[in-house]
Parts: sequence; structure tokens; C-alpha cells
Amino acid sequence: MSLRSLFCLILLTAAFPVLAAHSDEASPQADAAFGPLHNFGPYRSLARWDEGSVLLGTREQALRVDAATGEVIESWEGRIDRLAEGRDGSLWGLGDGRVVQFDRRGQVGERAVIDRDYERQAWLAAVSAEEAWVLDPPRRLERIDLSGERPVVSAITLRAPAAGPLIVDGQGRLYWLGGCLEITPALLGRRQRARNCTLFTLGGEDDEPQAVADGIDDLALHPDGDLAALTTGGEIRHPDGSRPDLPSPRPGPGAELFLAFGTTDRPWLVDSLHGEVWAFEAGSWMAQSPLPRIVGGVEALGAGDDEGILVLGVGALAAWRLGRPAEILLEAPLQSRLPGQVWLVALVVVVGLAGAFGGGVLVFQSRRPEPGRPWSALDGLAGVAAFLAGQVATQLALLVGLGWRLEDPRALLAAFVGGAAVAGIWLHARLRARGRSWVEIGLRAAHPGREVLWGLAAALPAWLAVTSVGLLAERLGLPEFLYKQSGAAQIFDVSTPADIVMVGLIGVVLAPLFEEIVFRGFLLTSLRHRWGDLAALLASSAIFGAIHGEGILTVGLLGLVFGALTVWRSSLWPAICAHGVINGVSLLLLILGVAQ
Repeated sequence: MSLRSLFCLILLTAAFPVLAAHSDEASPQADAAFGPLHNFGPYRSLARWDEGSVLLGTREQALRVDAATGEVIESWEGRIDRLAEGRDGSLWGLGDGRVVQFDRRGQVGERAVIDRDYERQAWLAAVSAEEAWVLDPPRRLERIDLSGERPVVSAITLRAPAAGPLIVDGQGRLYWLGGCLEITPALLGRRQRARNCTLFTLGGEDDEPQAVADGIDDLALHPDGDLAALTTGGEIRHPDGSRPDLPSPRPGPGAELFLAFGTTDRPWLVDSLHGEVWAFEAGSWMAQSPLPRIVGGVEALGAGDDEGILVLGVGALAAWRLGRPAEILLEAPLQSRLPGQVWLVALVVVVGLAGAFGGGVLVFQSRRPEPGRPWSALDGLAGVAAFLAGQVATQLALLVGLGWRLEDPRALLAAFVGGAAVAGIWLHARLRARGRSWVEIGLRAAHPGREVLWGLAAALPAWLAVTSVGLLAERLGLPEFLYKQSGAAQIFDVSTPADIVMVGLIGVVLAPLFEEIVFRGFLLTSLRHRWGDLAALLASSAIFGAIHGEGILTVGLLGLVFGALTVWRSSLWPAICAHGVINGVSLLLLILGVAQ
């Protein structure tokens, strides 16, 4: 690979976090309606705590915030993906594989009810302070009974695969969606939605689920507890016949509609795809002001005041009243006050890094090289340090400027770009100073296809060997940080196709390419010239494992395999391919929930 090709790859990769930021952030016209809240992580759910505050569930904690000022009143640690309110006012939460209850009297913040391995796509429905239901897809439905001294969990196996949501109406009937015919692909920043589903009801613990209606996309409850179902065509049906069905508001083609009710029985629809709000008033649907772009991914809707609803978008919460959006409810303390669209900050970061890379290339190319200068061990070590420094600097810039944390795949993607840019400047300077080229570190192969095949052939034995070493270390009782990378499952959120694409791009493409160039191309090469092959392999592998922080033993062993491939084939491409395949297998297992 030539230097020009590597530079083009960095620029193309840089476009992904910018596009993601552009799809999620508010436009200048929307600044008066929404306050981005990236510093607490993407929100997943919301519920009214009382008349003056709202409870938000995030990737890291539950937050009770003042609805007027946005100030955090209370907080509880733990991921909360679902919130549900019982008919008696009880409040339940589901996340991190556990079910909890929140005490609105303030005496006990929360108490764990059930701690088990629920899927992140699980749904929660509350009946009372003593009973709740959890829909754990695809076919498990659980009833949690707290009427005794200890929780009692009874399970029902569903005949049709469930997709959610799960709702209990005012008469105690349990409704859920299953047998969906279509799953809408998620765009950047938007979660997957089940569509064209069958509505089922479950009257009691021992009853068989009964199909009620087909072609349903969403469910909601009236304030009095009656169920309303939103059809794929946009109509609102009432399965119990308590109210007349309402016609479609005729939104744009391909609309993704979400249904909600305020504290009155007026229905609201939010078109997430086209950015519109519809309210049913005086016998017809009335389109309200367009939603800002930040609600391109609606997470949840909730009850507002008598004339409005609460809309939870990607990292933002706002109230919407008839005819106009409400004032800002929440505003991030770390949010930058830079003028214009916030996504421009990400663009400036990316362009700045790309400019620094290009400028450094021009400056160092103008210097007179000194051919014949030997490699120094410091060359490789400094390259590793530059790679890490670029990642840390990019992370800090995005945290302060946009509030992106490490668990946001966009931040990790941008960090790899930043690390590659900074390391590229340094490494190119060292190559030029020694009169050498990028080809000498193994980026060119005489038979590229053959080297790729060697990498693919080595990937599976290497993965099996490392897995066996990890199992042996666990059996011997060694500390987990030596053989397990448990943090990966906590950092990477693979609940949406957009996140899967970005995490896959990082793990399968960028990490293998950049890490092999830095650790095997420069570090191993410089150490080999000083210490010989065996010592260089052991030292570079130990550094590779230590840099990852977790799984030092297993990651270091992988580094040893990649280094041996590089020395044997005199090319980086076998190691790059093997690295990408192993990371791809690990990502697939993480998505499937087989391994953490």
C-alpha cells in the first residue's frame, strides 16, 4: 500500500463519524427546542416521576431531572433500557440484565428485584408494585411476582417470536407484538424497528396467547388504560372497540410512526423518518412544527401535560405542545457553546487531523534524507506512543466539544483516525530521516493473493489456540485481566445496525491495518534490527498485550502469532488478514451474545 492510498483511506474513514454526527445533532433552527445530552450517553427510555420531573434511562445510569431547568435531582448507577409504570403508580426499570424498582417517595432510590441475563432487546411491562412482566425475545415471557417474601418468576414459551413492545392495559390484559414480517433497517443513529406485526393478548398466567390484529407497528395506552394500536398504514385501532378507529394522518412515504398520548386522550404521532409531529384535534390530524434533525432516532415517547407529549430522541429530550415545541428541558453541562451546527466541530477535528497529516508529509519530504542510518528501538516505541497520543487527543477533543464518550462507536472510530494521523506523521518522518520507504516495513507483497490466503489460513488455528489458553487460565484461577477482555462488551453497543457497521469497521478493517503497521511494521522491525528476531517478537508482543489493558496474556499471544507471520512471510498482509478475521469472529460472537 502506498502512502497516498493510506492517506485516502484515512480521509474516507473520517467521513463516518461526521455523517453520524450530522444525522444525530440538531440544526441551528432546532437549538431553541432541543438540548443535546451526549455527556450522559444516549438515552433509552423515559417516564414521568411527578408533575415537575422526569426519569431518564441511559447507558450508564438513571437520572431524575427537573423538567423546567434540566438539573439532575437524583441519579442511580446502572444501565436502564426500559421503564414501565404500573397502574398503582409503581415505577420499574430494566437494563444490564436486571429488573429494578424505583421508590418515588425518595426513601429508597431503587432496589434490585431480579438479576439475570436478559437480552438488551427485552421489554418490560408493570402491573403493580408486586407484579411485572418481562418479554425476553424471541420466545420467553416471564411474570415476576413480589407478593411473597421472595421474588417468584414463572415463564411462558411463546408460539410466535416476539418483537415488543409489551403493555398491560387498565383491565390487566397483557398485550405484545410478535410474528413480525419486516424489520426496518436502522439508519445512522436510529434503532431497528419491528413492523407489520401481529398483536397478541394474554389474559392470565396460564392462558394461551391469542392473536388480536395483524399489521401493527406500535402500541400505546390512553390515560384511562385502554389500548390503542398503530397499524402499518398509520391508522389507530382500538382492539376492545372502546373507541372508533382513527384514520391515517397520511404522512410521507416510508414514514416510521410512533404513537403516544398525553394526560388527555388526544393521540399523537411522531414521524421519525420525515421529522414531523401529528396531533388529532377536532376530528382530524393536524401536522405540528417539524421535528429537528436530532430526533432522527426516536427512542421513546411519554406523557406530557394536557396539550403535549415528551419526545426522547438520540441524546435529547423535549416537550411538544400543540402548535409549537416547548422550551429547552435539558442542556448538557459539557456541551460546547460553539456557534452553528454542532456537527461542524467533528468536521473541524477531522479536517484538522487530515491537514496535520498532509502538512507533516510535505514538511518531512522536503528534508534531506540520511541513507544508511540504522534503525533505533526508539523509532518503534515512539511510533506506538504517537498512535496512542493521537487517539487520546481525539477522544478528549470529542468529549469536550461534542460530549462523545468512549462507548460511542463514532468516538472510537474518530480516535482511530486521529491516532493514525499523528502516528503517520511521526513514522513518515523517521522513514524519511533514514532514507527508507513504507515498502520496507512490509506493506508490499510479491504475491498479494498468496499472503492473504496465508493470513486466512492462520486465523482459525490462532483463534482456537488463544481461546484454549484463556480457558486454561480460567481453570487455573489466574486473574481475569490476564486472559479476558470483559470491557469490550461494556464499551461496544451493538444494538443497532449503525453501531454494528461502525464497530465492524473499527475491529475488522482499521484496527488490523493501523495496529499491524504500528506494532509489527515499525515496532517489530526496529527491535529486530537491534535485538534479533526472538527477543523482538517477545518484546513487541508483550507491549501489544500491555497496551490493550485487558487480556494481556491472550492478546500478547495473538501479537506473537501476528509477529511470527510477519517475520516468516516478510509482509504485513498475512498478519493484517488474520487480525481482521479474529476480530470479526469476536464481534460476531458479541452480537449473538455467545461471548462477552
